[in-house]
Amino acid sequence: ANPFLAATRDEKKYVETRVRVDIRDVSGSMGAVFTVTNKSKAEIAVNAHLEFLKMRASKGDRTSFWLFSNNPYLVQSFTVDEEVYYQQVYDAPWEIGGMTPDGYSPEYWATYPIPKSRYAFAVGEGGTVMSTALRAVVNQFQEDDKRQKSSPFYRVVGRSVLILTDSEISDFEKAKHYVDELRKKRVVIYVILIGSVA
Repeated sequence: ANPFLAATRDEKKYVETRVRVDIRDVSGSMGAVFTVTNKSKAEIAVNAHLEFLKMRASKGDRTSFWLFSNNPYLVQSFTVDEEVYYQQVYDAPWEIGGMTPDGYSPEYWATYPIPKSRYAFAVGEGGTVMSTALRAVVNQFQEDDKRQKSSPFYRVVGRSVLILTDSEISDFEKAKHYVDELRKKRVVIYVILIGSVA
C-alpha cells in the first residue's frame, strides 16, 4: 500500500475585527415584571442580548462582557470565540442581590419572576450604580489598546459599548461623565433600554 504522509503547516492571516464591550444591568430593579408579557425586565434583557449576538454572528467581533449592580463584574474578557461568548452570556445571572438565595422562602421563589437558579448573591448588591461599570470599561479599553499597539498587526478599529439596562440608576451625573469619556475616545454607545413596567 502507498504510505500515508501527514503534513501540517502554520497559516497566519490578518482579520480586522470590531471591538465591543457588552454591559448588562443585573440590579434589583430588573426583577420588576411587565404585566403584558409576564416576564421580568431581566429576562427581556437577556433575550434581547442573545438576539443581538445572533445578529452579529460570524462578523468577527472581539467582545467582552460585564454585569453590574452596585459594582461591575467582568464575566468574559475580550474574545473572538463566539460559541464561548454566547454561552457566557446565556449562563450569566439575571440578578445580583445582597440577600442569600436561601434567605427567601420557597413561596417567595415560586412567585418571583427571576428563577432562583438565575439569582446570584454578593454582599452590598441590589442597587444600580452605572458609573463604576463605565469606568471599568474605560480602563479596559485603555489597557487593551496598550496591548494591541505592541502587535505588528495593530490597526485602529471601530469600538463600541452595548448597554442593556432599565436606566433606573442612582448616579446619573457620574455615569454621564464616563459616557463623555468614552465618546471622546470615539467609542460608539448603543443602549437597549428596558423601559418601565406596563
